[in-house]
Amino acid sequence: MWREKVSHISKIREKRNRKLNLPINEKELSRFRKSVVEKFGEDVLPQQYYEFLQTVNGIEFNGLIIYGNQLKTKRS
Repeated sequence: MWREKVSHISKIREKRNRKLNLPINEKELSRFRKSVVEKFGEDVLPQQYYEFLQTVNGIEFNGLIIYGNQLKTKRS
């Protein structure tokens, strides 16, 4: 169901010359999943959320906000 909604939002945004966020890559996804396990002791997020991130890294549309991966790299 969420895929259809994202597709619909994408079409609306394209009409306004706006694009969705790019998806996260495998390396970013792996780092994110690892950080979730480190913080919570287990992988507590649903698989569909990870699939969402691989489609679009967060979305904001008409009051709907689904946060994407915004891990900050540690500074040395």
